[in-house]
Formats: sequence, C-alpha cells, structure tokens
Amino acid sequence: MAKRERATNFKGDEKKVLCGLIKEYYHIIENKKTDKITSKQKDAAWEDIKTRHNASAPGASIREVKQLRTFYDNWRRRVKKAYVEEKASRRQTGGGPQPISTLDDADLELLSIIHDRITPLENPFDSNAMAGKLFIQ
Repeated sequence: MAKRERATNFKGDEKKVLCGLIKEYYHIIENKKTDKITSKQKDAAWEDIKTRHNASAPGASIREVKQLRTFYDNWRRRVKKAYVEEKASRRQTGGGPQPISTLDDADLELLSIIHDRITPLENPFDSNAMAGKLFIQ
C-alpha cells in the first residue's frame, strides 16, 4: 500500500478564504438532513467551495474536496474544544485573571459562524436559573 503524499498545512490567508466560503454555504453544508437531495446539494456546495477556494487562495496549493472537508471538520472540532476549555477556565478562576486565548483571527471568525451550534438553549427550569432568581428577590 503506497503512502499518500502529505499536503502543505493551511495558512492564515487560506483559512480566512475558506471561512468566508463556509459562511456563504453554511446553511447547506451543516444541514442535518441525510436524504439524497440534500446530499447532492452538499456535494455541489463543496465542489463550488473547492473551485472558488483554489481560485482565490493566493500562493496556496490546490486542494481537493476531501482535503477541504476534512480540514473543516477538524478545524471546527478544534475551535469548539478550545472555546469550551476557555469558558470552563474562566469559571474556574472565580473572576481572576482571564486565560490567554489560543484562537487566532480565522478561528474566531469560524467561531462566530458556528456559534449557534455551540451555545445551549436557555432553560428557565434549570437549577442555575432558579438559583439566580432566588438571589434577585
């Protein structure tokens, strides 16, 4: 079995271009449906992302759809994890010094796009919500 050739890492400019394209097609590529029509729409969206990314990424290597999808999935997972860890460490410090963010500009842009998938729905019946009401009265 031949070892696959490793592609170059994604650079900041390349990530920003991809982030802009993801923002444009977000409602398609993050659709939860798995039927035939939706799958074809997702494939077409990724093909368009690939074409536009390869045309607009200055000095970057040519990427295939599989590379872009894999990078996006891993990138999204890494940004979510970093966001959750930073949020938890902020709560741990008890209002002390804020932790240094490990997210760069492109990561923060992606976070703003996927933020609706990360933040939980507010539950008025949650014990934390009830405790807050007790202290207000």
